[in-house]
Amino acid sequence: MKRDADPHDPSEGGSVEGAAVLDDLPLELWDDLVRAFRRAIEFVEDAELPVAVRPFRGWMPDRMLRDRPRRAIADALAVDARLRERVAAQLGDDGGDRAAQADPARLAVEEGMGRAVALLAAAGRWVDVAALSARASAQLSARRRVAAERARDDSQQRQRREDRRGAQELAEARRERDRLRSAVEQAEGRIRALRTEHDTLVDEVGTLQAEIDRLRRELREERARHRDRLERARRRADAAEAKLRVDEAEVRGAAQDLEGLVARLRTALGEEPGGGASSAAP
Repeated sequence: MKRDADPHDPSEGGSVEGAAVLDDLPLELWDDLVRAFRRAIEFVEDAELPVAVRPFRGWMPDRMLRDRPRRAIADALAVDARLRERVAAQLGDDGGDRAAQADPARLAVEEGMGRAVALLAAAGRWVDVAALSARASAQLSARRRVAAERARDDSQQRQRREDRRGAQELAEARRERDRLRSAVEQAEGRIRALRTEHDTLVDEVGTLQAEIDRLRRELREERARHRDRLERARRRADAAEAKLRVDEAEVRGAAQDLEGLVARLRTALGEEPGGGASSAAP
């Protein structure tokens, strides 16, 4: 990684190797080193710090893991032995003897890869840091490949599950579609049957209405004929009653005439009026 020289930094011209090694250090191995570095510069005067790291001294460790702060830390540690001692003290290796003499592989096993890298960087053991960095990069790459393969397998399994679920849902949707289609066809059949029944009922209602109209007409006609017959019968009854009155008057007149005739006859025969016939002389 190319950097412009800082004319105000008296440490410029230090170990380019260390800066390059730390530049290549995987981000996953920076956490212990950044936290120790932040503690190491917390109470140091700005004049005692490399110019490049001064803007970042108040930053939280998570922010210092960004690219710019990490590059500044790499440059500072590569050229400033005093700063590396302060970092070593924060890592619990005040004299630096342990980190200076420890086997890198064993140190990584005992302390963990991130802390081992921080200890070796504080001791300026850039070759060993590079070795652990390469080893860690290989392990990380292998883990990433495994994770990627696992993720791919998981993705494929999820895809297969989703495909099966999609197929099941599609089959269910098709069954539902067929069920709905059957229900619609049945409903349409019922509608057609109801329409046919409706048309039949309409025809029957029309027929019944026509029959009712015919019967009403016949009833009106029959009532008219009945009124006519009743009127004729009434007239005949009135005529018969009038004739009966005339006949009764004639009968009474005839009876009176007969009674007068009988009276005259009796008188002629010598009978007392109102009496029986007189006896003959001896």
